[in-house]
Amino acid sequence: MNSLEIFQLQQLVEKHPNIAVAAELLKKLKVVSVRGLHGSSRALFAIGAFHKNPRTALFVFNDQETAAYFYHDITQVIGSEDVLFFPSAYKRA
Repeated sequence: MNSLEIFQLQQLVEKHPNIAVAAELLKKLKVVSVRGLHGSSRALFAIGAFHKNPRTALFVFNDQETAAYFYHDITQVIGSEDVLFFPSAYKRA
């Protein structure tokens, strides 16, 4: 996918009503858990919610592979300047 197609897809996803609901929840809660999303939809959902309510976010995944795919998807949409990836080695002494 080229950057124009990714941008158009993100614009489409941000119009979904669940994005607005998630953004409102993020204004009131510190922790939100979202289930039922798979693949790149996780990153698109997260970006959409945080475009409506900008703030710092931490995403925790069960394994490094899933986290790496999420990181890649996020950086494809918003770039790598504001995204950090901490693999599991960072939490071990």
